[in-house]
Amino acid sequence: MAATGPHGKRKTATTAPSAPSAAKAFAPESLRVLLFEDSAMDAVLIKKFLQTAGVRLTYIFHTDTIPSAFQVLTRENVDLCLTDYYLRPHTGFELMDEARRFDVDIPFIVLTGMDDRSIDHGALTRDDVVTIWR
Repeated sequence: MAATGPHGKRKTATTAPSAPSAAKAFAPESLRVLLFEDSAMDAVLIKKFLQTAGVRLTYIFHTDTIPSAFQVLTRENVDLCLTDYYLRPHTGFELMDEARRFDVDIPFIVLTGMDDRSIDHGALTRDDVVTIWR
Protein backbone atom coordinates (compact mmCIF):
# COMPACT_ATOMS: atom_id res chain seq x y z
CA MET A 1 0.00 0.00 0.00
CA ALA A 2 1.52 3.34 -0.99
CA ALA A 3 0.71 6.69 0.57
CA THR A 4 2.00 10.21 0.20
CA GLY A 5 3.92 11.73 3.09
CA PRO A 6 3.79 15.37 4.23
CA HIS A 7 6.40 16.42 1.66
CA GLY A 8 4.79 14.65 -1.28
CA LYS A 9 7.16 11.68 -1.11
CA ARG A 10 5.73 8.20 -1.50
CA LYS A 11 5.87 5.90 1.52
CA THR A 12 5.37 2.17 1.53
CA ALA A 13 3.67 0.41 4.41
CA THR A 14 4.60 -3.19 5.06
CA THR A 15 2.66 -5.55 7.26
CA ALA A 16 4.92 -8.62 6.88
CA PRO A 17 7.29 -9.10 9.82
CA SER A 18 11.03 -9.23 9.26
CA ALA A 19 12.71 -12.64 9.39
CA PRO A 20 14.03 -12.23 12.96
CA SER A 21 10.68 -11.16 14.42
CA ALA A 22 8.87 -13.91 12.51
CA ALA A 23 11.33 -16.46 13.90
CA LYS A 24 10.73 -15.13 17.43
CA ALA A 25 6.98 -15.63 17.10
CA PHE A 26 7.37 -19.30 16.22
CA ALA A 27 10.47 -20.26 18.23
CA PRO A 28 10.04 -23.35 20.41
CA GLU A 29 11.38 -23.51 23.98
CA SER A 30 14.84 -24.52 22.78
CA LEU A 31 16.52 -26.31 19.89
CA ARG A 32 19.40 -28.72 19.45
CA VAL A 33 20.79 -27.72 16.06
CA LEU A 34 23.35 -29.31 13.77
CA LEU A 35 25.08 -26.60 11.74
CA PHE A 36 26.80 -28.21 8.75
CA GLU A 37 29.00 -25.39 7.47
CA ASP A 38 32.59 -25.34 6.22
CA SER A 39 33.16 -21.60 6.65
CA ALA A 40 33.98 -20.60 10.22
CA MET A 41 32.94 -17.00 9.46
CA ASP A 42 29.55 -18.08 8.07
CA ALA A 43 29.02 -20.36 11.08
CA VAL A 44 29.59 -17.41 13.44
CA LEU A 45 27.18 -15.24 11.42
CA ILE A 46 24.48 -17.94 11.41
CA LYS A 47 24.79 -18.47 15.17
CA LYS A 48 24.61 -14.69 15.72
CA PHE A 49 21.50 -14.45 13.52
CA LEU A 50 19.79 -17.22 15.49
CA GLN A 51 20.57 -15.44 18.77
CA THR A 52 19.36 -12.10 17.38
CA ALA A 53 16.17 -13.77 16.16
CA GLY A 54 15.50 -14.98 19.69
CA VAL A 55 15.96 -18.67 18.92
CA ARG A 56 16.81 -20.47 22.14
CA LEU A 57 19.52 -23.01 21.53
CA THR A 58 20.07 -25.85 23.96
CA TYR A 59 23.12 -26.85 21.98
CA ILE A 60 24.57 -26.20 18.54
CA PHE A 61 26.79 -28.80 16.94
CA HIS A 62 29.11 -27.37 14.28
CA THR A 63 30.59 -29.84 11.78
CA ASP A 64 32.18 -29.44 8.37
CA THR A 65 32.36 -32.98 6.95
CA ILE A 66 29.64 -35.47 6.07
CA PRO A 67 31.07 -38.21 8.34
CA SER A 68 31.19 -35.88 11.37
CA ALA A 69 27.72 -34.47 10.61
CA PHE A 70 26.29 -37.95 10.15
CA GLN A 71 27.86 -39.02 13.45
CA VAL A 72 26.07 -36.15 15.23
CA LEU A 73 22.78 -36.95 13.47
CA THR A 74 22.84 -40.59 14.53
CA ARG A 75 24.18 -40.17 18.08
CA GLU A 76 22.58 -36.97 19.31
CA ASN A 77 18.96 -35.93 19.65
CA VAL A 78 19.05 -33.14 17.05
CA ASP A 79 15.90 -31.10 16.31
CA LEU A 80 17.05 -29.35 13.14
CA CYS A 81 19.91 -29.36 10.63
CA LEU A 82 21.04 -26.10 9.05
CA THR A 83 23.34 -26.95 6.18
CA ASP A 84 25.26 -25.00 3.61
CA TYR A 85 24.43 -26.15 0.10
CA TYR A 86 27.96 -26.49 -1.21
CA LEU A 87 30.58 -28.13 1.00
CA ARG A 88 33.41 -29.27 -1.21
CA PRO A 89 33.19 -31.94 -2.51
CA HIS A 90 29.68 -32.60 -1.16
CA THR A 91 26.35 -30.80 -0.88
CA GLY A 92 23.86 -30.35 1.93
CA PHE A 93 21.42 -32.46 -0.09
CA GLU A 94 23.87 -35.37 0.06
CA LEU A 95 23.86 -35.16 3.86
CA MET A 96 20.06 -35.02 3.82
CA ASP A 97 19.89 -38.07 1.53
CA GLU A 98 22.29 -40.00 3.77
CA ALA A 99 20.23 -39.10 6.85
CA ARG A 100 17.00 -40.23 5.15
CA ARG A 101 18.60 -43.57 4.21
CA PHE A 102 19.15 -44.20 7.93
CA ASP A 103 15.68 -42.96 8.98
CA VAL A 104 16.92 -39.73 10.57
CA ASP A 105 13.68 -37.76 10.34
CA ILE A 106 14.41 -34.13 11.19
CA PRO A 107 13.90 -30.94 9.21
CA PHE A 108 16.79 -29.69 7.07
CA ILE A 109 17.21 -26.09 6.04
CA VAL A 110 19.63 -25.76 3.14
CA LEU A 111 21.35 -22.38 2.91
CA THR A 112 23.31 -20.91 0.04
CA GLY A 113 24.79 -17.58 -0.88
CA MET A 114 25.29 -18.71 -4.47
CA ASP A 115 23.16 -17.20 -7.21
CA ASP A 116 22.88 -20.31 -9.36
CA ARG A 117 19.56 -21.27 -10.95
CA SER A 118 20.64 -24.91 -11.24
CA ILE A 119 20.67 -25.13 -7.43
CA ASP A 120 17.14 -23.72 -7.31
CA HIS A 121 15.99 -26.15 -9.99
CA GLY A 122 17.63 -29.10 -8.23
CA ALA A 123 15.89 -28.20 -4.98
CA LEU A 124 12.50 -27.70 -6.58
CA THR A 125 12.56 -31.07 -8.32
CA ARG A 126 13.14 -33.00 -5.08
CA ASP A 127 10.10 -34.63 -3.48
CA ASP A 128 11.26 -33.93 0.08
CA VAL A 129 12.08 -30.23 -0.21
CA VAL A 130 9.80 -27.28 0.42
CA THR A 131 11.09 -23.89 -0.68
CA ILE A 132 10.09 -21.31 1.92
CA TRP A 133 12.07 -18.16 1.30
CA ARG A 134 14.68 -16.95 -1.12
